[in-house]
Amino acid sequence: MAGPRRLIGQILKEQGLIHEGVVQEALQTQRDQGGLFGEILVGMGAVQKLDVARALAEQAGLPFHDLDAEPPQPDALAKIDLATARAFGILPVRLEGATLTVAMADPANAPMLQDLGFTTGCEIVGAVADEAKITEGLDRHYQEDAAESKARMSELVSELS
Repeated sequence: MAGPRRLIGQILKEQGLIHEGVVQEALQTQRDQGGLFGEILVGMGAVQKLDVARALAEQAGLPFHDLDAEPPQPDALAKIDLATARAFGILPVRLEGATLTVAMADPANAPMLQDLGFTTGCEIVGAVADEAKITEGLDRHYQEDAAESKARMSELVSELS
Protein backbone atom coordinates (compact mmCIF):
# COMPACT_ATOMS: atom_id res chain seq x y z
CA MET A 1 0.00 0.00 0.00
CA ALA A 2 1.32 3.44 -0.92
CA GLY A 3 2.24 5.90 1.79
CA PRO A 4 0.66 9.31 2.19
CA ARG A 5 0.92 11.65 -0.78
CA ARG A 6 3.90 13.97 -0.47
CA LEU A 7 3.24 17.64 -1.00
CA ILE A 8 4.91 19.61 -3.80
CA GLY A 9 6.49 21.98 -1.27
CA GLN A 10 7.95 19.06 0.66
CA ILE A 11 9.42 17.54 -2.50
CA LEU A 12 10.95 20.85 -3.59
CA LYS A 13 12.40 21.36 -0.10
CA GLU A 14 13.94 17.86 -0.17
CA GLN A 15 15.50 18.73 -3.52
CA GLY A 16 17.05 21.80 -1.92
CA LEU A 17 15.24 24.20 -4.24
CA ILE A 18 13.26 26.08 -1.59
CA HIS A 19 13.18 26.47 2.20
CA GLU A 20 10.33 26.46 4.70
CA GLY A 21 9.98 30.27 4.64
CA VAL A 22 9.24 30.16 0.90
CA VAL A 23 6.69 27.37 1.46
CA GLN A 24 4.91 29.43 4.12
CA GLU A 25 4.92 32.56 1.95
CA ALA A 26 3.46 30.60 -0.99
CA LEU A 27 0.82 29.01 1.24
CA GLN A 28 -0.22 32.45 2.50
CA THR A 29 -0.47 33.71 -1.08
CA GLN A 30 -2.54 30.66 -1.97
CA ARG A 31 -4.90 31.30 0.98
CA ASP A 32 -5.23 34.99 0.07
CA GLN A 33 -5.48 34.76 -3.72
CA GLY A 34 -6.08 31.11 -4.60
CA GLY A 35 -4.21 29.33 -7.36
CA LEU A 36 -1.99 26.30 -7.74
CA PHE A 37 0.89 26.02 -5.30
CA GLY A 38 3.49 25.29 -7.99
CA GLU A 39 2.35 28.22 -10.12
CA ILE A 40 2.57 30.51 -7.10
CA LEU A 41 6.16 29.39 -6.47
CA VAL A 42 7.04 30.05 -10.12
CA GLY A 43 5.36 33.47 -9.92
CA MET A 44 7.41 34.28 -6.82
CA GLY A 45 10.58 33.38 -8.75
CA ALA A 46 11.39 30.66 -6.19
CA VAL A 47 11.52 27.82 -8.76
CA GLN A 48 11.26 27.24 -12.50
CA LYS A 49 8.30 25.56 -14.24
CA LEU A 50 10.57 22.60 -14.96
CA ASP A 51 11.24 22.18 -11.21
CA VAL A 52 7.50 22.03 -10.54
CA ALA A 53 6.97 19.51 -13.35
CA ARG A 54 9.72 17.26 -11.93
CA ALA A 55 8.17 17.52 -8.46
CA LEU A 56 4.71 16.66 -9.86
CA ALA A 57 6.20 13.60 -11.54
CA GLU A 58 7.81 12.50 -8.29
CA GLN A 59 4.59 13.12 -6.38
CA ALA A 60 2.59 11.01 -8.84
CA GLY A 61 5.19 8.24 -9.04
CA LEU A 62 5.60 8.82 -12.77
CA PRO A 63 8.78 9.41 -14.75
CA PHE A 64 9.69 12.91 -15.90
CA HIS A 65 10.27 13.42 -19.62
CA ASP A 66 12.52 16.27 -20.75
CA LEU A 67 11.21 17.15 -24.21
CA ASP A 68 14.28 19.26 -24.99
CA ALA A 69 16.66 16.38 -24.29
CA GLU A 70 14.47 13.70 -25.91
CA PRO A 71 12.09 15.05 -28.58
CA PRO A 72 9.17 12.92 -29.80
CA GLN A 73 9.87 10.04 -32.17
CA PRO A 74 8.02 10.16 -35.50
CA ASP A 75 6.61 6.64 -35.02
CA ALA A 76 5.16 7.69 -31.64
CA LEU A 77 3.59 10.82 -33.14
CA ALA A 78 2.01 8.69 -35.87
CA LYS A 79 0.05 6.71 -33.27
CA ILE A 80 -2.11 9.63 -32.11
CA ASP A 81 -3.62 12.36 -34.28
CA LEU A 82 -3.29 16.02 -33.37
CA ALA A 83 -6.94 16.49 -32.35
CA THR A 84 -6.73 13.60 -29.88
CA ALA A 85 -3.37 14.76 -28.54
CA ARG A 86 -4.72 18.27 -27.96
CA ALA A 87 -7.96 16.98 -26.42
CA PHE A 88 -6.06 14.84 -23.90
CA GLY A 89 -3.27 17.40 -23.39
CA ILE A 90 -0.57 14.88 -24.27
CA LEU A 91 2.35 14.52 -26.64
CA PRO A 92 3.34 11.02 -27.83
CA VAL A 93 7.10 10.76 -27.35
CA ARG A 94 8.35 7.18 -27.64
CA LEU A 95 7.18 3.90 -29.13
CA GLU A 96 8.95 0.73 -28.02
CA GLY A 97 7.28 -2.36 -29.40
CA ALA A 98 3.63 -2.08 -28.34
CA THR A 99 4.34 0.41 -25.55
CA LEU A 100 3.67 4.08 -26.26
CA THR A 101 4.99 6.72 -23.85
CA VAL A 102 3.04 9.97 -23.75
CA ALA A 103 4.08 13.19 -22.05
CA MET A 104 1.40 14.99 -20.03
CA ALA A 105 1.49 18.09 -17.86
CA ASP A 106 -1.06 17.03 -15.27
CA PRO A 107 -0.60 13.63 -13.61
CA ALA A 108 -4.23 13.86 -12.43
CA ASN A 109 -5.14 13.08 -16.06
CA ALA A 110 -3.54 9.63 -15.80
CA PRO A 111 -6.93 7.82 -15.94
CA MET A 112 -7.27 8.85 -19.61
CA LEU A 113 -4.25 6.69 -20.43
CA GLN A 114 -6.53 3.65 -20.50
CA ASP A 115 -8.73 5.36 -23.12
CA LEU A 116 -5.65 6.12 -25.22
CA GLY A 117 -4.60 2.50 -24.94
CA PHE A 118 -7.94 1.41 -26.31
CA THR A 119 -7.83 3.81 -29.27
CA THR A 120 -4.18 3.13 -30.17
CA GLY A 121 -4.01 -0.59 -29.41
CA CYS A 122 -0.86 0.11 -27.40
CA GLU A 123 0.05 -0.13 -23.76
CA ILE A 124 0.28 3.51 -22.69
CA VAL A 125 2.87 4.77 -20.20
CA GLY A 126 2.49 8.29 -18.88
CA ALA A 127 5.37 10.64 -18.15
CA VAL A 128 5.18 14.18 -16.80
CA ALA A 129 6.58 17.05 -18.86
CA ASP A 130 6.41 20.84 -18.82
CA GLU A 131 3.02 22.00 -20.16
CA ALA A 132 4.50 24.76 -22.32
CA LYS A 133 6.92 22.26 -23.89
CA ILE A 134 4.02 19.89 -24.66
CA THR A 135 2.08 22.68 -26.40
CA GLU A 136 5.21 23.76 -28.25
CA GLY A 137 5.84 20.14 -29.27
CA LEU A 138 2.29 19.72 -30.58
CA ASP A 139 2.65 22.88 -32.65
CA ARG A 140 6.09 22.00 -33.96
CA HIS A 141 5.83 18.27 -34.62
CA TYR A 142 2.29 18.11 -35.94
CA GLN A 143 2.69 21.27 -38.02
CA GLU A 144 4.72 19.28 -40.53
CA ASP A 145 1.78 16.89 -40.87
CA ALA A 146 -0.56 19.82 -41.53
CA ALA A 147 1.77 21.25 -44.18
CA GLU A 148 2.11 17.82 -45.75
CA SER A 149 -1.68 17.37 -45.77
CA LYS A 150 -2.16 20.79 -47.35
CA ALA A 151 0.37 19.94 -50.07
CA ARG A 152 -1.36 16.61 -50.74
CA MET A 153 -4.73 18.35 -50.89
CA SER A 154 -3.39 20.93 -53.36
CA GLU A 155 -1.96 18.13 -55.46
CA LEU A 156 -5.30 16.31 -55.51
CA VAL A 157 -7.17 19.49 -56.44
CA SER A 158 -4.78 20.20 -59.30
CA GLU A 159 -5.19 16.61 -60.58
CA LEU A 160 -8.97 17.01 -60.56
CA SER A 161 -8.84 20.35 -62.40
